[in-house]
Amino acid sequence: MHHKPSYLSVFFAAIRLSRRIGKQSPEFPRSVEAVESFVREQLSMTRKRKVVIQFHPRIYEGKVFLGTIEDSFEKVNIYYDLNKNRCWRRFINTKELCQLLYDSPDDAHLTSSPEQIESLLRQILAGLNNVDLINNHAASSEEVTVFYAIEILLPHSERGNVEQMLADGRSPREIASKYLVPEVMVNLYLAQHYKDVMSRAYAEFRDQHQDD
Repeated sequence: MHHKPSYLSVFFAAIRLSRRIGKQSPEFPRSVEAVESFVREQLSMTRKRKVVIQFHPRIYEGKVFLGTIEDSFEKVNIYYDLNKNRCWRRFINTKELCQLLYDSPDDAHLTSSPEQIESLLRQILAGLNNVDLINNHAASSEEVTVFYAIEILLPHSERGNVEQMLADGRSPREIASKYLVPEVMVNLYLAQHYKDVMSRAYAEFRDQHQDD
C-alpha cells in the first residue's frame, strides 16, 4: 500500500519544486509552460524515454469538471474546461501536472468542480490547525497536489510582497489578479493557519537543505 507522506515531506517537495521552476520562470505570474517543461523533463528522465504532454481545452456544460489526465506512459493528455476563467485554468493545469510528479497508485484521481476544490481547501485549512508536520499525513493525492500548485503559483516566499499589497489597500481579488490564481487560493494563503505552517516548513527546509 502506498505510504501517505507527512505534511513536512509534502511541503519540502513543494518548496523544492517551486524553487526549481522559479529558476525557469522567476517573474510572476508564473509560467505554466515552465511547469510543463520541468515536469516533462522529469518524466523523461524517470521513464527513460521521451514523454509528450499535450493540453486539450474542452467546453463542458456540467459543473463537475475542471481537469483530468490520461497517461499512457509515453504520452500524457491533460483535459481542462475552457469555460473556466484564466486563473482557474492555470491552477488546474498546474495541479494536473503536479499529479504526474506525485504519481500515487493507490489514490483515485478525481475530476473536481470549483465548489469541490473550495470544500477541499476548507478541509485542508481546518486540518492545519496545530498540525504535527512530521507525524500527521496528507490525506490524498488531491490534497498533496493542491499544496504543490499553490506553492508553485503563489509561493510562501512571496508573502512579503503580498502583505505589502494588503498594506497598500489591495484586496484578495487584486492579489489573485496579479498572480493569476483563483481568489479562493489567496484566501487560503492569507489564513493564519496556512501562514504559520508554511513559515515552520520554510524554517525546517532551510535548516535541513541549506545546500539545496
